[in-house]
Amino acid sequence: MPKPRDPGRDLRESDGELPPDEPINLKATALFTDREEALAAFRRHAQAPPGRTLPVLSFYGVGGAGKTFLLQKL
Repeated sequence: MPKPRDPGRDLRESDGELPPDEPINLKATALFTDREEALAAFRRHAQAPPGRTLPVLSFYGVGGAGKTFLLQKL
């Protein structure tokens, strides 16, 4: 395996230090609103016709968007 090349002085100096990580404290809301359309879509896709296997559904999104709560409502 070849050795990595030196990026050069200019690049090393321009990189500097990364700013410290600061967590973003977003509070989850207790309300579950405006999700009726999403619930209906997931329920439609989760119902397999007789003799067929169930489809796989996946949830993705930023933290605190309500993915776990949506899953619990299904």
